[in-house]
Amino acid sequence: MTAKERIQRTVGHESGTEQPLYVWFSPEWEARLAAALRVDVLDLHPSLGNDIVPVDMGMNAYMMQSMADGEERISEFGFRFLKQNDSFNIVEYPIRDIDAVPSYRHPDPNAPGKYDILRRQVARYGKEYPILVDISPIVFEAAYSLYGMEPTMLALAMDERAMLPLFERHIEYTLAVAKHCIDVGANIIWTGDDWGTQQSMLISPDMWRTSIKPLVAKLWRGIKRYKPDVIIAHHSCGAIAPIIPDLIELGLDILNPIQPNVPGMAPAGLKRQFGDSLSFLGGIDTQELLRHGSPEEIERIARETCGIFGSGYILSPAHRIHDVPFENIRALFRAAGRTTLDHICVPEAGAA
Repeated sequence: MTAKERIQRTVGHESGTEQPLYVWFSPEWEARLAAALRVDVLDLHPSLGNDIVPVDMGMNAYMMQSMADGEERISEFGFRFLKQNDSFNIVEYPIRDIDAVPSYRHPDPNAPGKYDILRRQVARYGKEYPILVDISPIVFEAAYSLYGMEPTMLALAMDERAMLPLFERHIEYTLAVAKHCIDVGANIIWTGDDWGTQQSMLISPDMWRTSIKPLVAKLWRGIKRYKPDVIIAHHSCGAIAPIIPDLIELGLDILNPIQPNVPGMAPAGLKRQFGDSLSFLGGIDTQELLRHGSPEEIERIARETCGIFGSGYILSPAHRIHDVPFENIRALFRAAGRTTLDHICVPEAGAA
C-alpha cells in the first residue's frame, strides 16, 4: 500500500490500515535531519518514512525560511520579520492604521515561479504520496500578521465589519492560490488560523460565527466545488472545541493539531463526540511530553493515542518539532513502526 492510499483510507475511516505518520519540523531540524540522511531538504519527508509530502504556499511560509539568528527580511506580503531563538516574529506591519485597510494589495497569485517547488514535488512524489499544500493563514491570523494583534482585536471589538474588506480579499487571494495548487496536483489543502488559547477561544464562539465562519465557508466550499475529492485539513491551536461542530458543517476532513492538554481537546472526548465525522492529525504534546519525556514514555503514549483514535487518525505531534531531543523524535517514529531514524545519529544543535 502506498502512502497516498494509506492517507485516503484513513480519511475514509477504513479499518485495518497501517498507522499513518506525519511529523513536521522547524527549518533547523529539517536541515539537520536532511544532512544526517544525506538528502535534499525537499526529499526529507519521504526519506524519513512520513506519509505526507508538504509544500508551504501561504503567508506563513516565511516561518520555514532558513535564516541566521537576528536576521530580518521582508515577506512578499510586506511585513518585516525577525528570526530570533528558533522563532519568527513580525516586527513591522504593512498596514499602519484602520483607514489603510481598504487600500492594502495582496501579492500576485499568478507570479512566475510561484508554483515551481510544488511542481517538482508532484512530479517526484505525487504518484505514491499525498501532496499537502499549506496555504495558512486564512482569515484572522492573516489580518493580525498585516495589521498587528492588538489593533486587529480592537477593530473587531469596536466594529466587527471593520476588518471585513481585508478578510474578504485575503480569502479571494487564498482561494486563487488553492485552485492553482490543485491544478498542479495537490491532494490535501491545509488551511490554518489560530482561534484558540490554552484555556478558551481567542474570540468568542459567537463572534467567530458572525465574523470568521462565513469566510471559512467561502474558502472551503470554493475548494470543494473546484475539486470535490480534495482533502481539507485545518490547523488551529488552542481550545476550539465549541466550534468543532461548525467546522464539520463546513466540510472539514482533518483537524489539527489536537493539543491534548487544553480544555475540550483530549483525544478520547474528541473521538467520542466527533470521530464519525472527522479525522484527526496531531495529539502528541510538544510543550512537555516531547521536550521532557523519556523515549519509552513517548512511544507508549503515542501508541495509546493511536489506540484511542483508531481509524481516522494520523499520528503526529501537536505542532512543528523545535527544541525536542533526537531520541524523542525517534521514539515517535518507532510508535508508528518506522525505523529510518534507528540508523542515523543527529548531533544536538550547536555541537561540533
